[in-house]
Amino acid sequence: MITPKSLRGIIRLSLQQITTTRHPLWSLNAEEILVMIAAHESKMGKAIRQLGGGPGRGLWQVEIGTLEDNCKNFINV
Repeated sequence: MITPKSLRGIIRLSLQQITTTRHPLWSLNAEEILVMIAAHESKMGKAIRQLGGGPGRGLWQVEIGTLEDNCKNFINV
């Protein structure tokens, strides 16, 4: 499990780095919503595989199709 403070630091570093090279993604609101989603979806990393055997994975319970779509249509643009 990850602490909210640690996750906030990781999110801030990642989004600020993307913001300086590609897209304006970082804001305090963006940081806060990502922490809150992780708290809800995976209990801050306590469940990195979706309970009940679903396809969601990771802190935010992202499904494979969503991951592939993001990589193809957003990250690689």
